[in-house]
Amino acid sequence: MNRSLRPLDLLAPIAVLAALTACSGADAATAKPGLLDVTATDFSYSVAGTGPVPSGLVELRLHNSGTQPHQAAIARLHDGVSSEQFGAALHADEAAALQLVDFEGGVGAVDHGVAASAYSTLTPGSYELVCFVQGADRVPHVAKGMFMPFRVGAPAHRTSNPRTVGVVGLRDFGFDLPSGFGRGTYAVTNHGDEAHELTILRVADGRTAEEALNFLEATTPASGPPPFSEAGGLAPISPGVTAFGVLALPPGRYLALCFVPGKTTHLPHFAMGMSQSFTVE
Repeated sequence: MNRSLRPLDLLAPIAVLAALTACSGADAATAKPGLLDVTATDFSYSVAGTGPVPSGLVELRLHNSGTQPHQAAIARLHDGVSSEQFGAALHADEAAALQLVDFEGGVGAVDHGVAASAYSTLTPGSYELVCFVQGADRVPHVAKGMFMPFRVGAPAHRTSNPRTVGVVGLRDFGFDLPSGFGRGTYAVTNHGDEAHELTILRVADGRTAEEALNFLEATTPASGPPPFSEAGGLAPISPGVTAFGVLALPPGRYLALCFVPGKTTHLPHFAMGMSQSFTVE
């Protein structure tokens, strides 16, 4: 015999459905990453908002309002290291200063007037935004004071990784680029023993990747404009770190390079073979 349903029994499925709907909405809300909204000028940064950035997945949006290419590398200071100590070390010995931080990614160099994004998973602590790009005078922008501290605090909510279209591997000393690389969000993992970055240059029309490399390896500044333009990418990440680069490259010929100096040779990694040409159709 069928058991008659009481009013509360009738309401139970509705309550369950409402709870599931609420949870689904909460999950969607918690999936949103934190935001670090950065504007670069010549030669400084400004950040929208005040207070610490929430830990977890963080989107760094870089707007280059300067007249030169700039990047926004995220460097986490080792526990016990102050921003003042890091700044003093940069002025004394850049190689030694780099031993005071772990690199968590950020946006690779973009030309003036360009905006780009990247994602990193950040833990609470003290950080620096840094621009290692060199101008025509071959002086890194960080040596001109282009670094700025910021804090990462407690998580505001649960976050999840962005959807990706492929994975990129960084190694000593080369790249593992997926087929069709150039558009979308990519998970980038450093499988090497040294910090690496995924800097992308667009080769100028009528020029070659070899000319671009020769320009970069020249010991004296070359005359005329460079045979390439800055196309973004992902700033340095330390060994074992995964970060997420966002690309929207128009059709053309490109170079992927790493400018991080070697631990022993102090040569940029691209001079040690860490460069790869590719084409976006």
